[in-house]
Amino acid sequence: MADYLPLDGERRWELENDEHGALLRVELQPGPSDGPRHLHHFDPDTLRKVLDLELASTPAYGIEVHGWRVGTGSEVRLDPPMELTPGRMAQDDVHDASVDDFEVYVRFAGLEVCENGWVGDAWECAVLDIEAPGTPLDGHFELAPVYGFSVWQRSDDPAPWRLRRAFYETD
Repeated sequence: MADYLPLDGERRWELENDEHGALLRVELQPGPSDGPRHLHHFDPDTLRKVLDLELASTPAYGIEVHGWRVGTGSEVRLDPPMELTPGRMAQDDVHDASVDDFEVYVRFAGLEVCENGWVGDAWECAVLDIEAPGTPLDGHFELAPVYGFSVWQRSDDPAPWRLRRAFYETD
């Protein structure tokens, strides 16, 4: 699954939500490619940080969640980290994990064509439906190989955030 959420090099994503008429910028903070990295989510107009996720993504271990902070709230640290996905998943596989008081159920719906607002061609994305109450991960994700986020819709959001632009530079 790490091929669908690569966290190497320098990366930025810009997501757009038609319902909100808003943009969300996600920036991968500097750090080792094989360790946890912070993804800062912020409003590009006000520069107000709305979410900070700390994730690791490697072929051997899949995608791990090390913690998060929503807005200016308290930081949540997971020790040990929570395995969001194993290294590989087959279509319709369900993965469940728990750390501390948090439980997550991830269903890999399979590879599906997903749209994006950045390039004209549709991509084949890994589609993940995540049940993780009380976390910012609860929702629907469509992840494109090499690029990562293509569609992201939290369960409490009425409309999805769609990729509008991405930037990637290797280490």
